[in-house]
Amino acid sequence: MTLVNLAINQTQTTTTDANGGYGFSLLPTGAYGVNFSARGFKTSQLASVAVNVSEVPVLDAQLEAGETTQQVVCQCHVSHKRYPCLRAPQPV
Repeated sequence: MTLVNLAINQTQTTTTDANGGYGFSLLPTGAYGVNFSARGFKTSQLASVAVNVSEVPVLDAQLEAGETTQQVVCQCHVSHKRYPCLRAPQPV
């Protein structure tokens, strides 16, 4: 999780605990941008969250599953010509 003080562009990061809890301490009052991110998920952003002396903002985010990619590389080494290598099917 990343927190950005929008007035001075100062960034702080933290990670959640096992229950998804997190916290930042000693924040100056002002407007902050918040980014929630985790591997395998899309980033969720809040453009401007007000932090003031009289209340503690509680921000919950649900992250959507992101795109997963996998690359498989096959190599074929055969000493006999009667065993052809595997090839990807050709479009019809």
